Order: sequence, then C-alpha cells, then structure tokens
Amino acid sequence: MNNNVTPSNIKEHLKNNPDEHEVLKEHLNYYFHDWISNKKKYQTLSALPKGDVEFLFQAILLTCISEDEINMYKDYDGYKAIKEIYLNALRDENNELLAQIPSIYACNIESIKNSHEDSLNKLKYTKLPKKKKEQVNTLINENKHEIADKVINEHYKNSANASFNIEDNLGSLGWDFFDPKVFTVETLKSNLTWLEQVVCAVYNPALFLAPNAGNALNDTLNLPCEWYLSVKLSFSEYKDFARKTTNTIQWNSYYNSAIQSIREQVKSPVSSIKNRKSLIEEVLESIDRKMYQSALIVLFTLIEGLLWELSYIINKEKKIYHEGKLFDNDNNCYFESTRIRDMLERTHAKDYLNEGFLKYFCKELYEERNHVLHGKKLCEKCNEFAMCVMYKIFTLDYVLVTINTNYERGIFEAFDKALEKENITELIAAYFKQ
Repeated sequence: MNNNVTPSNIKEHLKNNPDEHEVLKEHLNYYFHDWISNKKKYQTLSALPKGDVEFLFQAILLTCISEDEINMYKDYDGYKAIKEIYLNALRDENNELLAQIPSIYACNIESIKNSHEDSLNKLKYTKLPKKKKEQVNTLINENKHEIADKVINEHYKNSANASFNIEDNLGSLGWDFFDPKVFTVETLKSNLTWLEQVVCAVYNPALFLAPNAGNALNDTLNLPCEWYLSVKLSFSEYKDFARKTTNTIQWNSYYNSAIQSIREQVKSPVSSIKNRKSLIEEVLESIDRKMYQSALIVLFTLIEGLLWELSYIINKEKKIYHEGKLFDNDNNCYFESTRIRDMLERTHAKDYLNEGFLKYFCKELYEERNHVLHGKKLCEKCNEFAMCVMYKIFTLDYVLVTINTNYERGIFEAFDKALEKENITELIAAYFKQ
C-alpha cells in the first residue's frame, strides 16, 4: 500500500483505491494475530512482579544445560560434592547450607578464565613470527617479562589473526547472568527436576558459553553454517550440534527443518516473496527430483534477487539509495555499483544481517556463484554437492526470514501508531475473550 496512508486518511484512500481492500485484508489476516499475541505477552510480563521476571529468566537459563552434559559430569568428585550440599540443604530445609554455593560458582568461573588465559598466552607466543619470538626470548632471558608481554600484546593489537583478548575470545559470557542464589530450598522443592541442572551449572559455568567460545585455541573448531544454525537452534541444541557435526541424521533434520521453514515463509503477503513463490516451490521440487544443477542456478538468482529486495525494505528506515546511487554509511558518501557484494558490505544493509552470513555470502558464496551460473562448476563432478545444495537452502531460508522479520516489524509499528495504548488494552481483552 501507499506509504502516505495514515489511520486518519485510510478510509478516503480505500475509497479512491478499491483494489487495495484485498491487500489490506490479506495483511490483517496474516499479521494481526501475531501482533496482538505479542501485545498480550508483553502485557502479561509487565504485570509480573520484578522478582518473578528475574526468576523466569533464571529458569530459562537452565535450559542451556542438557541431559547429556549432566551425564558427562555427574560422576566427577567436584560435581558430587556440590550435589551433596544441595541434598543436605533440601533434607534439613536449611537455606544457610547453600550460602557457600555462590563462592564455589565464582571460584569455578575464575578457574576457567585463568586456565583459558594461560592457554591463550602460550598460543600467542607460539604464533609469533620468528624474529619477534627471538626478541621476546631475549627480553625473557634478561628478566624483562613486563616488556616482553608488552611486545607480544602490541604485535597482536592490529593483527588480522584471531582475537587473543580473553573477553573477546570467550564471547558473550552467559555465566555472568546466572545467579545460583535464586535456586533456594523452597524453589528446588517446587521442581526437583532443576536440581541436576543447577548442580551442573555451578560445577561447570563454561556450559553457559557458546560452542565457538575459545575458538582461537582450536584451529579445527570451524562450525559449518554457524551463522545459520546458531540462530535456528536453541542454545542446548547448538551445543549438541557442535559435538556431532558429522552426524548425518542431525544434518537431515536441519535440512528438513529449513525446507519446512521456507514453505512457511512463502505464505507471507510480502510482494517480493509472493512474486517468487512459484519459483521457490519449483526449486524445492527440482531438489526432490535430484535436479541439483538447475536448482543451484535458480537458488543463486533467487538469493541475490531477494537480497536486493531486502535493501528496498531497509531503505524505508535507513538510507541506502539516493537518485540511483548507493550510500556508503561508513564513509558518508554516494557511489555507483550494481554488484550485490558492494551493496551488502558498504551500506546500512549490513546492519540488518548476521556478520557470519555477510562473510559467507560476500566471500565464499559470491565467488562460487559465477562458476555455477557459467557452468564451470557441475554437481555431477562434485563429491560434496549434497552439502552444497543444503547450504544454499539454509541461505534461502535465512534471507526469507530476514525479509519477513523486517517487513513484519514495519507492519507492527503501523498497528501501534494506529491505536492508542488504552485501545490496545481493550482490543486484547476482547480478542482473547473469544
């Protein structure tokens, strides 16, 4: 619909543009339920006491601990000792017996950090260039350890190598959010299934870290399609995937899930997706019929076309285009280009896309694209064509979800502007009363 349509002039607009009645109806049918459901959830959470919200967050954090991880550590002496503290507290119904738990948790975090930092420091030294290593050795032999550390740190300051900063390398520290004090005797007695998870969390806080945390220490830890699966999977599922990256059954599950997601995404009323719905369905059919080469060619064109469409949606919020030129928001200037890579890397479009996806598309996928489109890379001559096709399916799903998410946000904002807060409250009550 026209961008100049507002709640105050919509009746007049529809009177003058009767063909848009169906467009409006389609959008309301598709988006209204999700919008009002989100409003209902927000209303419910807002009504909860602060303590209840904090507890809910802690309970969600516990879902990071899987049964496999509990089984992995439950026979360790340290785990058993922590569990014994909790069991004694539950038996005596005495919270004072749990007073030592927070300090045990903090000590275990510090131990992990120290161990990781020691390993990082050794790795930093090992990876130094020969001449730099000789300089450091000389300083160490002269007992000038502080200067040696400074030389090493300066070398890596502007290095293109993996980050050797302890915080950067460990990533988002989920363990900072977990508070074992929340799980009192009363809380645990209300749900004893939490006990093992709490014990495991206290024993090994590293379980709150992402699977790629500390990847500088392990050059082999390069999780395939991390940019996609880290978003699609729950935290515990993602950690499980990191331990089983060669599990064929698991990969089949991810592929089928992506196909199902694509079939759901194409139901969207977004015109850029609606116009390609039949083409997307034909691609999926081609893959089912093992026509991989033709499917790949269409997948590449679909993905690129949809990314351009995404840029037009983003342009309504942040400037990407101006009089036929692209806007480079980093250098604050306009430039001319018809290359998708330039648009993604230099405009505001990159702010709306996963950093891992940008690297994958602009480097690996972009280079592969030309070979496939010009017939230089043939599926029948490739031993990895199945994984290749699956990665493109993941990419298509990611782009479709990103378009729908950004478009949906705009629709939700339009609903918010069209209704006063009091009217929304009344609407929620009436809608969920049905």
